[in-house]
Amino acid sequence: CDAFETQPVDPLGHNYEAVVTEPTCTEGGYTTYTCSRCGDHYTDDETDALGHDFGEWTQTTAPTCTEAGEETRYCSRCDAFETQPVDPLGHNYEAVVTEPTCTEGGYTTYTCSRCGDHYTDDETDALGHDYEAVVTEPTCTEGGYTTYTCSHCGDHYTADETEPTGHHFENGVCTDCGYHVYGDVNGDGEVTIADVTALLNYMRGKEDSGVYEEFADLNDDGNINISDMTIILDILGE
Repeated sequence: CDAFETQPVDPLGHNYEAVVTEPTCTEGGYTTYTCSRCGDHYTDDETDALGHDFGEWTQTTAPTCTEAGEETRYCSRCDAFETQPVDPLGHNYEAVVTEPTCTEGGYTTYTCSRCGDHYTDDETDALGHDYEAVVTEPTCTEGGYTTYTCSHCGDHYTADETEPTGHHFENGVCTDCGYHVYGDVNGDGEVTIADVTALLNYMRGKEDSGVYEEFADLNDDGNINISDMTIILDILGE
């Protein structure tokens, strides 16, 4: 006949296999349970995201005196990175002073040691000349004058000129400089016909001839005679 019997068989139950998804910097982790028989699945055992693990800041763009730079840090687990600005350095000015002179003002030059930017400031007036006077007195034959010399720069000029004083003869000798006119045997400070007359009277033995014996030996031969007369006449004839 066609008769048969049935009886129940207990369910097998799910055979779940676990696959762990590790957490990342930005996403949490979890475990996926999947039945190997039927594919049924669910997730459980969730964990928090790790968050980024950034390293030290590294300068990637150097700042200048006037422009900001940039520094960057990278996550050790992923490609994420962060940047932040680096403040401008600002100028580092070094001062060089140019002192004023007699004719030009002074100033200070400020130059940045980093970028070369520069400007001038702290201007001062020119000093002006500071003259010291040295007087050169006139002599018998040369005029006098005053030399004005600047104590700052050495610039100088002369002014206040005076005439020569001229000789002041006394007994045939200048009392200022000791000069004696060659051929002036009578001591009047010049050679004229009067010296010829005086020397002639001397050679004739005239006591009041007016001749100064120390001036009359013109050729230094130890004698006062016609040779000395010849010299005076030569002087007059020039």
